[in-house]
Amino acid sequence: MAEAPNPRSPGEEMGVLRGQIAQLQQQLGELTKEARAAQREEERLLAVLLNMPVMIDAVDAELHIVLWNRECERVTGYRAEEILGNPRAFELLYPHVPYRERMMREWQELGDDFRHQPWDLTAKDGTVKTVAWSNIAAKVPLPGWRTWAIGVDVTEQKRTTEAREESERRLREVFENLPIGIYHTSPDGRVLMANPAFMRMLGYDSFDDLARQNLEEVSADSRYPRSAFRQRLEQEGRVSGFESVWTRRDGSSLTTLENARIVRDGHGRALYYEGTIEDITERVRMEAAVRESESRYRTVVESAGESIAVVNGEGVFLFMNTTAAERLGGTPQEYVGRRMGELFPPDIADRQLTSIRTVIRTGHGTNVILPTTLRGHTRWHNTTIEPLADADGVMRSALLVARDIHALRQAQKELEEYRAHMARAERLASLGTLSAMVAHQMNQPLTVMRLTLQNCLVQLENEGSAPGVVEDLKDCLEGLSAASSIVERFRGFARHSVERRPGKTDLHAVAERVAGLFADAAARRKIRLVLDGLERLGESEADEQGMEQIFFSLVENAIQAADGTTDHELRITGVARDDAVELRFADDCGGIAPEHVERIFTPFFTTKSDKEATGLGLCIVEQILSSMGAKIRVENHPGTGVTFAITLLRRGHA
Repeated sequence: MAEAPNPRSPGEEMGVLRGQIAQLQQQLGELTKEARAAQREEERLLAVLLNMPVMIDAVDAELHIVLWNRECERVTGYRAEEILGNPRAFELLYPHVPYRERMMREWQELGDDFRHQPWDLTAKDGTVKTVAWSNIAAKVPLPGWRTWAIGVDVTEQKRTTEAREESERRLREVFENLPIGIYHTSPDGRVLMANPAFMRMLGYDSFDDLARQNLEEVSADSRYPRSAFRQRLEQEGRVSGFESVWTRRDGSSLTTLENARIVRDGHGRALYYEGTIEDITERVRMEAAVRESESRYRTVVESAGESIAVVNGEGVFLFMNTTAAERLGGTPQEYVGRRMGELFPPDIADRQLTSIRTVIRTGHGTNVILPTTLRGHTRWHNTTIEPLADADGVMRSALLVARDIHALRQAQKELEEYRAHMARAERLASLGTLSAMVAHQMNQPLTVMRLTLQNCLVQLENEGSAPGVVEDLKDCLEGLSAASSIVERFRGFARHSVERRPGKTDLHAVAERVAGLFADAAARRKIRLVLDGLERLGESEADEQGMEQIFFSLVENAIQAADGTTDHELRITGVARDDAVELRFADDCGGIAPEHVERIFTPFFTTKSDKEATGLGLCIVEQILSSMGAKIRVENHPGTGVTFAITLLRRGHA
């Protein structure tokens, strides 16, 4: 059996226990010193972390934020007491649920290995801050902290980057969509860069195809040598507004306005040429068309027989054609810039200027007929005045077109005199008709009275009556003879008034002459005179004076029938047959009332006012035709018009 240990005495046991306690106290003191040193290190580290100029936060195992330094407070606006230990801290910083969940998921996936991970957090004032976080827990682990990280506010950098990217995107869009062609070429003409507009203009779909070309060849044109462009560019370093002609891929020509400059290195050597081209092909074509139009316009204006001028509201001539200047006795250059009062008498200038100002003010044209004194001679002019607007649409001047109608006024005067002559002729003709009628009616009773008196005288002389009675009866017989002589003279006058002299007559010439006389009157009554086929009739056997009176009366009759408010037409046609010539005077002026048709050839019958007609025109027409062995008939269409058909028999067929 083993020997039992020697029991210690209580004193010994107490000594051992005291030694152990002392040893434990010593160990505890050492541990306490270490703990205090560690605590001081943590406190120093925490102080450093709290005051660092970057954002630093930390979370524990329950994902509660346990560190929130002053930079975090500054960037987010949340104070540490609002965040530390707050289970809703992540909701405050990341209020958008899907984004928060995505951020937390990415964080879980990254674990402790994330560097410069940008996350958007919402500050207390609602603004969004972009913070790039990096985990540093693996480098400096701290007890009780699951993860702690350092963050940098990159909001401004992000905005700057986004702005730069947006600017680059916009510049790229402008570059891609700019309608002006942009290019870079080497000094020897090789294409280094070109935007889509440049390739489109030259007809290339691929830059590679264009790059194989040399612009010295693409822009080869005898009128615009590329060598001259390059020489000027090299001398001046920059060229602006150079008109170039390029040969497109399909062989067609492209006219451009080119700007270019030389880009040089630090030693002044030419690196490349950069330039732009603007397609002005259509503009050049339009300018050529405008020049051609202006040339035609000037040709028309200068060759026109009318005086043409442009005058402003002050009466100053801004333009004058050669015709107008020649009528004034000079050239356009002598009169442009001068006032109307310098060239015309005061009364004429004032009247014209009043009309011009009215047209400019109202914007409505007008037409005036006035006598104008030119170089001491007064002539009648029909002047049309139309307003002219400037580039802003404001009426500031007027166009004057003056037609010399002096000859027309003379013709009108002659027509009025001719009308007066014809009126006298109608009155004479009516007197002849009346004379014939009176003579015919008076001849029979006068003859009866004369024969009766003669019988009475014979009987009284045989019976030996008183001489006084016989003498008285003889005086009566002489009076009756005198009355018969007067009646015979009336009959002779009637025969003379319808006496005609047949001969060769150009009916077309007669018609044109009468139509010319009535042109102004027809225009006023809005009736158009049309001659159809008369030129094919040749000369006809008819009395020219009589035919002229017939044309005159029938044309005037149609003009008087026109209402003057709507457009009408009088068509005069002629057809030659073997035995006759037929003339037709057809108008669309409403026709004749059926109850009046039978009376239209009756002397003094008329449906017009006393001022317009005497009622003898158609009666005279019928008498003239009757004297020539011709016939006239009426084709009446009430409400539509009337046609007078005249048949002139050729000689030998009467």
